[in-house]
Amino acid sequence: MKASRLNKLELLGHVGVDSGTIVINDPIHSDTINFEEIFSCVDNGDSELPYENGNAGRAIVVPTGTGDGYYPVYAKIADEGFGERIYAIVIDFSRVGKYVS
Repeated sequence: MKASRLNKLELLGHVGVDSGTIVINDPIHSDTINFEEIFSCVDNGDSELPYENGNAGRAIVVPTGTGDGYYPVYAKIADEGFGERIYAIVIDFSRVGKYVS
């Protein structure tokens, strides 16, 4: 989704960060990810953590760029005939509300 279409975002809540890094993954895989893998991914400049077999998609690893904090998470919610659903999420690491609609 292009950034220009991310208008009218709704606040979902906030996420606390104590490692300077956000990990987005399916909760079913949470116990299979360890800190060494996460920070190795960050140190290598990668943003995608592969599964143990090498396939992509286990998790997305994103440094906040601003360190630890309490960051707002916004959603683009739309109803296109099948009921409301989230089409995109934005985690605002700017600390100044840059993405508030």
